[in-house]
Amino acid sequence: MNLYGLRVILSAALLASWGLTMFCSKAADIPGLLLTSGAAVRPRVSLSSPSELTPTVPADVPIFAEFNVFMEEESARRAFILTGTSPSTGTFSWEGKRLNYILNQNLTPGNSFLLQISSTAKSKDGYTMDVDYLVHFVVGSRVDAPAVLAATPGDGQQNVDPSSVIRLVFSRSMDRASVENAFQISPSAPGDFTWDTDSRGFTYTPRSPLSFAALYTAVLSTGAKDMEGISISDSFRMTFQAGIDFTRPFVTAVYESGSAAALTDGQTGIYKDSSFIVNFSEQMQYSRTENSFSLVKLLDGSTVTGAINFTPSFASLLFDPAAALEPDCAYRLTVSASAGDIAGNTLQNPLTLDFTVNNSAGAVNSDYLAVGRIEEIDGVNPPDLIAIGSDVSIVTVNPLFSTTNVRIAVVLNHSLSRGSAMENFSLTKVLGTNVGSSSRQGISFGSEGSLVDNVLYLDFADLGYNNVYRLILFGGRNALKSKSSGSETGTWMSGDTTVYFSIQP
Repeated sequence: MNLYGLRVILSAALLASWGLTMFCSKAADIPGLLLTSGAAVRPRVSLSSPSELTPTVPADVPIFAEFNVFMEEESARRAFILTGTSPSTGTFSWEGKRLNYILNQNLTPGNSFLLQISSTAKSKDGYTMDVDYLVHFVVGSRVDAPAVLAATPGDGQQNVDPSSVIRLVFSRSMDRASVENAFQISPSAPGDFTWDTDSRGFTYTPRSPLSFAALYTAVLSTGAKDMEGISISDSFRMTFQAGIDFTRPFVTAVYESGSAAALTDGQTGIYKDSSFIVNFSEQMQYSRTENSFSLVKLLDGSTVTGAINFTPSFASLLFDPAAALEPDCAYRLTVSASAGDIAGNTLQNPLTLDFTVNNSAGAVNSDYLAVGRIEEIDGVNPPDLIAIGSDVSIVTVNPLFSTTNVRIAVVLNHSLSRGSAMENFSLTKVLGTNVGSSSRQGISFGSEGSLVDNVLYLDFADLGYNNVYRLILFGGRNALKSKSSGSETGTWMSGDTTVYFSIQP
């Protein structure tokens, strides 16, 4: 062998030695799948759900990882990780080479997750995976939350019409049931939802007007979801005040019916047949204003009943007593502060007016019917005056028989209604044993002064001497009455009038 041949052999040997050294130094960097030792049994994930082919999934997506070989179960479970922007819990189960992760509840839409099988997972032969298995996915088609784009009334708005509705508009179509359950208004205002056809907005209509001056808060909690089940990111809240008119009403004047002058406190001369008009500065709310009105008799505090009506503008209240007021009596008319306008404003100041019913202003029948005098007349002797009250008056007549007839004249301050006189008196013997039946013989009417029919003649027959008789003229609204005068009804005596007399020859 020559020198050249020896050089070639040595060079080849050196190259072979260098190449082997280089190969051994880089072996650790070559993927295991390229190595001959164990390449056929090294585990890997052959199928998963979700996978990189399904970056968006429904909330109830099944979660699993399927391997190419049978795995050592405990290491595979420990290597399994599911993390995301919302919590998720579940349990494991095996189906052959597939590791299932059964969720305790569906994943929350709008959140992103990471499914990871770390390389620590081992096969039953003891081989580990070459690299971690990673899948990123989103539940639903998107991760951005729906939002409220517009709201009516606006947050902080005042002077909101009490008949207003509440409206919300969203960035995308919403799940109607979840939104309605998440919506609340305080103070409570029961109402109904009306949705836009695309479910991107609703109108809430309260079933009754909102309370005047009340501060309302409408809240939409994070339970409100879109069609994919994604919740709004934060609770939505708006506050507003109901009421478009904050000017409080007041009473401008009170009138007695038929009078052009306003009624003043302490006024006298009011007709007993009057009705009353209360004028307000603006349109009033019917029921509250009606309930605020009262008319009472000061003597005993009794309430005057009657009908309340309003003018078409609802700015005037009309009170018509059910019966004529009591003559010669004081009354108090009140409109309390609870009276309110249609916006809900209450009266600036309560009204109290006292007045007296009498005839001082020219009313004919606004004082009581009263007896001026009572006397016995027989046409022979001078008239005998009969005292009103408990004293016994002596009446002298001609002693023609053992009994006698007597005519009693009752003079009154008003012309009588003849029909009221027929049954509204009585004569009774209260003392004495002499004969006499004291029967009624008849009644008639006479006139005195400027009045007509203001004298009532009562004729009695068969009265016994020295007996004591009691004559009662009945008073009250349903007894003796005067004649009506124009629009005035007749007046009456405040109570019974009683006299006692004895007949002597």
